[in-house]
Amino acid sequence: MPLHRLIVNVFSLFTNLKFSRTIPHLDLHEHHLFDKMLLYVSAFICKEMDTTNPAVIVNGDLLRSYVGRKVRTVIQVIRPDAGGLIGRSTDEKQITIKGQPPSPLTTFVEVIGVADSALSIRAEIVTNFGDTFDTNNYNQLCQLANGEFRHLFI
Repeated sequence: MPLHRLIVNVFSLFTNLKFSRTIPHLDLHEHHLFDKMLLYVSAFICKEMDTTNPAVIVNGDLLRSYVGRKVRTVIQVIRPDAGGLIGRSTDEKQITIKGQPPSPLTTFVEVIGVADSALSIRAEIVTNFGDTFDTNNYNQLCQLANGEFRHLFI
């Protein structure tokens, strides 16, 4: 598991535990430990983030607006292809990914790279995202990240 995925998983775990109503037995000292852990993990995530050239969160439709720029998307793998793979975006567009994908591939992968054209990405990082993924939620995230809340995303 890549380090950034591990950190996000730990952060999610502690966030869910801290705000869970199922652990009312925590005393004040333990809550401070959760707070310290959250601060540490948050600081580590921010330290590891590349804010000099952020990747825009896109789906297939939005990809055409960012040709030549760094993008991030999740696709469903259709098939491996010579020098990359063919996938379906969360909004049902066929996208060509150029670059070496991980092996073995899961059904969904996240791709970070430069948009070569309206329907292709030159991948820098391809990360397995598992065999189930909520494409509707991701499309909503794309709309928020490219709409009125764009300032909340790097």
